[in-house]
This record gives sequence, C-alpha cells and structure tokens, in this order.
Amino acid sequence: MDSGRFLFNFEETDKDELFKIFREKVENFFKWYSNFHNQDPIAYVELFTNDTSCEDGCHIPIDYHVSVIDLLIDKKKLLLLLKEQAEKYRMTIEIKPEED
Repeated sequence: MDSGRFLFNFEETDKDELFKIFREKVENFFKWYSNFHNQDPIAYVELFTNDTSCEDGCHIPIDYHVSVIDLLIDKKKLLLLLKEQAEKYRMTIEIKPEED
C-alpha cells in the first residue's frame, strides 16, 4: 500500500526536525487506518527514496530505490514509534525480522 509521500529538504531540516515531522506523518497514517473495519495487521514497512544521483554522472534507472532506514530514520526508533502508535490506535503490528 502506498500511504503517501513524505518530502523533506536537508538544507532546511535537521535529523531531529525530520523525525518530528515523520512522527506526525506516521500518526496520521495510523489514525486514518484505524478507521478501517477489516484491518490486516501491519506486517511490512518500507521507507525509501528514489531521489538519488551518481557523483560520476553514471546512469541510474528511474525505478531505482534506496532504503532510508538507518540512514535517515533509525530502525530502533522506527519500530518503537510503530509499536507506540499501534497501541494508541489499538492496531496489530506483526513486523517480521529481516531475512539475510
């Protein structure tokens, strides 16, 4: 499910401010999704960007995506935030550990 876009500019936003704005976005999603009657548990969360460039000018495919978990949003903070919001909105989260 594509729940929306989250845009930011690091020239104007530091990591703490980014997380504050991100927290609001996550809470808005949980508030919206909590109104569904037949909810599936949240089992997968993906945070990525396709706004990338190659310093050497090489070609990057338009559908190339890079995960920003642990680059911009700390994974532990993300999981804690998801758990907190799930409890607040009485929802189920079943995030499975990543397989290597």
